[in-house]
Amino acid sequence: MIGLFLVLLVAFAFAENLPTADEAIQRGAEFLIGSQNRDGSFGNSESDRGDVGTTGIAIQALAASATKSDSTRLRAIGLGLRFLESRIQPDGYVYDPDEGLRAFKTAMAVRAFRAANVPRYLSRASDLESLVAKARQFESGSESKTDKAPDQSLAADRLRTALDNEACDPATQRALEFLLTCDESSFKPQLDSGSSTPQVSHGEGYVSYNGLSTLVYRDLALDDPDVAAAIRALKERFTLSENPDLTRRFAIRSESPGNQGMYFNYYVLARILSLLPSSDFVTNSGQRHDWIAELTKQIISLQLRDGSWVNDNPRWWEGSSHLATSYAILALRLCQDRRLALATESTRASK
Repeated sequence: MIGLFLVLLVAFAFAENLPTADEAIQRGAEFLIGSQNRDGSFGNSESDRGDVGTTGIAIQALAASATKSDSTRLRAIGLGLRFLESRIQPDGYVYDPDEGLRAFKTAMAVRAFRAANVPRYLSRASDLESLVAKARQFESGSESKTDKAPDQSLAADRLRTALDNEACDPATQRALEFLLTCDESSFKPQLDSGSSTPQVSHGEGYVSYNGLSTLVYRDLALDDPDVAAAIRALKERFTLSENPDLTRRFAIRSESPGNQGMYFNYYVLARILSLLPSSDFVTNSGQRHDWIAELTKQIISLQLRDGSWVNDNPRWWEGSSHLATSYAILALRLCQDRRLALATESTRASK
């Protein structure tokens, strides 16, 4: 009994010693500034050359932060914006020709240009937004399920299984990602052994694989089908200790997603749950979660001593502390903003 008491006491003391969200955000921002690449980019690499997508996300994080030296923060943002501007290609998109995810990276650049709130970069953002919209329409596909070959879903499943294989080298992973963006096929309901009830699968009520990545850059609303699908998945399985599997593609194979893409998912959850009328989230089983408090505490508890966040699972590029830190900052800022908005609404309602 005494041992249990001591364990609880230590856990309580640890929780009490956690920094506030604002302190965590500041430390994260200062880490980003201190480790920015010489060319203004972000994205840890041996060549000291960053990544367009990571740079766009990092600039958004810095724009949403406060640091001890605001002039240093603004300088870092300016350097990053100039790097992004230098990566605008002849086809109008923002990316490095030898890398993939052209639409996603361009979208991150758009959000970074908008976050700068400078006429020159706002103009850049306006020019790029139509390209992102066209690319997303292409990636989501226009053909119906009945137009697809009967074995196309199986092919997509095999591609995703291969992509999840840790043995894949970076070049193979990029090739698989590209193939998946060319096929937005859904999985058909499968029957469990001995069950007559179809198991709902990817594309059947949950977020599509391609739609998932768009949740970090496009405007969202509660009536958005992908938002509704994500909330439906969270009501089935609300977790912050691992990837919540919003597409349910892992559940189909009876596997655990583990911690791959954790920080991406924290940011997605913060964006989606911020649309709800309160911080109270109730699952299908009746469990109640104060999502703001729980998500804030979870993210802060994972911050490292140097102010960064990093995922020990490198899938989804979160082995980069620049990317994971940026997602964490943005998620924390959304939690803080939503908490303040709810408090303001409550005060007004009580008058």
